[in-house]
Amino acid sequence: MADPGTELDERRDRQGRPPSPAPPSRTTADRDGRLTAILQTISRQVLNRVGDSYFRTLVQQLCETLEVDAALVGRLTCPDEVETIALYADGGWGGPLRYPLAGTPCADAMDSAVCVHCSGVWARYPDDRLLQDMGMEGYSGTRLLDSAGRPLGIIVVLSRRPLADPDLVQTVVGVFAERAAAELERRAMEAALRESELRLRTLVDHMPCGLLITDRRGRVTYSNALADGRIDPDCGPLTADVLALESAVSCSLPERDGAGGGRALSIVKFPIPDGGGHIAEVATLSTDITDPVEARRLIEQREKALRRNQAAMLELVRRTLLSEEASADVLGLIAGKARDTLGVERVGIWRFDPRRKGLVKVADSAGLGGRDHLLADCHYPAYFDSLLRDRILSSSDTSRDGRLAGMWEAHLLPNGTTSLLDVCIQSPAGVEGIVCFDWRGPPREWTLEDVGFATSVADLIAVVFARRAREQALEALSRSEQRYRALYESVEETVRQRTRELEEAMASLRAAQEELVRSEKLASLGGIVASVTHEIATPIGSSLTVASTLEAKVGRFAAAVQSGTLKRSTITAFTDDLAEAARLMVRSLGQAADLIGTFKRVAVDQTSDRRRRFDLRTVTAEVLATLRPTFRQIDLAVDLAIPEGLEVDGYPGAWGQVLANLVSNAVTHGFRERGGGTVRIAARPVEDERLEVTVADDGAGMAPDVLRRAFEPFFTTGLSSGGSGLGLHIVYGTVVRVLGGRIRVDSAPGAGTCFVIVLPLTAPEPQPSPVQETSA
Repeated sequence: MADPGTELDERRDRQGRPPSPAPPSRTTADRDGRLTAILQTISRQVLNRVGDSYFRTLVQQLCETLEVDAALVGRLTCPDEVETIALYADGGWGGPLRYPLAGTPCADAMDSAVCVHCSGVWARYPDDRLLQDMGMEGYSGTRLLDSAGRPLGIIVVLSRRPLADPDLVQTVVGVFAERAAAELERRAMEAALRESELRLRTLVDHMPCGLLITDRRGRVTYSNALADGRIDPDCGPLTADVLALESAVSCSLPERDGAGGGRALSIVKFPIPDGGGHIAEVATLSTDITDPVEARRLIEQREKALRRNQAAMLELVRRTLLSEEASADVLGLIAGKARDTLGVERVGIWRFDPRRKGLVKVADSAGLGGRDHLLADCHYPAYFDSLLRDRILSSSDTSRDGRLAGMWEAHLLPNGTTSLLDVCIQSPAGVEGIVCFDWRGPPREWTLEDVGFATSVADLIAVVFARRAREQALEALSRSEQRYRALYESVEETVRQRTRELEEAMASLRAAQEELVRSEKLASLGGIVASVTHEIATPIGSSLTVASTLEAKVGRFAAAVQSGTLKRSTITAFTDDLAEAARLMVRSLGQAADLIGTFKRVAVDQTSDRRRRFDLRTVTAEVLATLRPTFRQIDLAVDLAIPEGLEVDGYPGAWGQVLANLVSNAVTHGFRERGGGTVRIAARPVEDERLEVTVADDGAGMAPDVLRRAFEPFFTTGLSSGGSGLGLHIVYGTVVRVLGGRIRVDSAPGAGTCFVIVLPLTAPEPQPSPVQETSA
């Protein structure tokens, strides 16, 4: 498998530096020796440790032995969130930290068992703020599974340097992953056991009978409220009989302390074995059986109360879950029905308000509710601590209940509340509120049926809260979808309109640019025509002068012939004059013919875009010859250093236009303030069937900001002198798209300008212009 870090070899860190190179690899023997030493060191440290001590020791040893910057062990709190159990970083301990898995390498580790990144992990996961803040480069994560193969948590090793030996890191972490998973599973089981014990103790405390538990020596280890003061450890069957028979023993007897006025109890003693099957404790269960008829009546009352409560709950479920009423009306309905069912004075529904840090009444059986009723948790800490710990607060006498300290004087006494039954409204997210049952009158003992009904009411209210939250979320989502849909339609229409406008503007720009390019070409050709015309005027004028002179001499010669005065000397002079005139006319007309031929070839090449094989030096010299009259006003020297016989299969007209624009650019911008200079044109073959042409001048040069924009269309520094800003743009387009080459420019102020053009010896087919490509 390829190293996961190699993908980031060319990346840079956040300061722009390349990743640090990994240290050289060790030999197999060195690596095995180091692995053994690391495993022995960590094993000695964690051997006799369990629980959180094991995790803290493990991550500290991983950091120190593997020479990394941070290590942690985390547990899954939900499928997409991890909470750290032990975090050791930079030589110190970090506090508990919760972070979502999405967008982190830990998510990949949870999916694929192991995730290793030798380097560049911060760049691969840009949304992981922990990696970004800590500047971590290397990462190794190993998933922890319970005995059933379900994900429990993760072990992570982090380094600010690339991991030098990822296999070693993965091996070491893998060795201790199973033990860590077992400790994590044991930790979760202990938490579940504590929760189960708490639930069992709550149920036992509210049993309708007394329960007393003693050890083998008769010492009391537990008793519930009904057993306190009513059951003697020595009452009923002897503990020794229970231990000897190893089974339950029962009897009936009156209360021995007389507190019940001679009432009879049913006593049952039974053994409680320990984990090894040996009897460790004896439980004594007492039930008042003074009057069987009374007992049956109580049972009937409880059954009746149970049926009443069930019927009330069924009605509440039907009316609340199927109701279309507002949330406040449904909560008022629940409070009123719960009050009537248990026969209490008032039922109030309170909800936690995080902003106000307390309980706010949202519904009341008496129709009272609103944000004016607030119970701040800071004012009644004992009350809130008891509720959040046990979920149920059952008080038969509020005046003597220490859990209600402060609340009794401020709220319960003014309202005449003598007994109180409060239950937390719980949801998967935690405690959301409280439902309160207030009793006015003689102190009331809350039965299991009362507590069960109150708990069911609290659970039903939690469902109502959840349904209302879901409805609000759906309403908000619907509003958001409508806004986004309207925004999308508006943006889509705007985009269509802008597209049409851009297409029209592009068409206009294309036409204008093509027209400007044609105008630039024609203007260049027109300048050449004017210059050639001026050059031709000299030899033509000379020929005309010679011809007129010759015409006069011919007239004189004819007159001499007619008058008969013709002499030999006259004939000789006339023939000499004819020869000289003929020589002068041939030379002058030859110069004119050469200029016309050169102009004709250049003009045909530039206007026809005809492809042919041509000699680069010859075509360059012809173009320079047509340009020379244009630059008579300055002292321009041209150094042509192109070897003969360098043939190109391409477009001589395009090359002539490139050369004319570059020389004109040098004259206009480079020598404008200097009055003259030298342009050197050189060419040489290079590899891959290409040639390199340089056009350099010793003129004024370009500033950096001008150099950056040299090839941009319509950019010119000579706008006031008639520059169009298209010269170098046409040069660039012609070199790239027509001649199939590339061009660059080097220049500095005062150091002249050098254009370097690389061309293929065989030009490709012409490419479309940028405007045509855009429109296509």
